[in-house]
Amino acid sequence: MNKYQMYKFSLIAGIVLIMLGAFYKVQHHSGASEFLLTGMLISLIYMVIGLGDVAGDEKKSVLSKILWLGGFIFFTGVAGIIYYFTDIRKHLRENKDEE
Repeated sequence: MNKYQMYKFSLIAGIVLIMLGAFYKVQHHSGASEFLLTGMLISLIYMVIGLGDVAGDEKKSVLSKILWLGGFIFFTGVAGIIYYFTDIRKHLRENKDEE
């Protein structure tokens, strides 16, 4: 599993677990905090991969890198989805041909 596949998996799993935990919180079920915590920890995986990819990209300007950093910190899920559709998907398509 390469880093782009790990990004996709952790993005989906993190968002699903956070949404499930929020739903359980609203319904006052036990275990909601564990779902939220697990979802947030899994979200760290795609944040680290995304920020590392942005920082290592020499084609992006400094302003663009700062904006992606702010997006990943303050709008984690939204920035993760946007970054997936703008950059990660093309890497997954390229690596699919190699397999």
